[in-house]
Amino acid sequence: MHLGTSFNIVDQPTDRAKRPQSTITAVSAGYAQTMGTPIVRGRMIGNGDAATTPFVAVINETLAKKYFQGKDPLGKQIDLGGKRTGMIKPYTIVGVLGDQVEDSPAVQRRP
Repeated sequence: MHLGTSFNIVDQPTDRAKRPQSTITAVSAGYAQTMGTPIVRGRMIGNGDAATTPFVAVINETLAKKYFQGKDPLGKQIDLGGKRTGMIKPYTIVGVLGDQVEDSPAVQRRP
């Protein structure tokens, strides 16, 4: 499932009118390997990551370059909307994946 959304980077000031935008895809352990997407930094979501553990996320290189501008995104947290979306807890970034082709190689990569 792909879901377009805005988000906030926790502890980073954000102009409400210019909130970062991305596409969210729910995945499970093995996704990167199955899709042939390289893990550039950190780790992939694993079997130990569950609803009872701290929420984690992986981001692609495009999102890392666009919104973290040369800073290390690992360990940073993103807020996906709080009470408004039902995603109340922030997600901690544990990995950066290489960009993958979504529709065709000619389509610009999205965060």
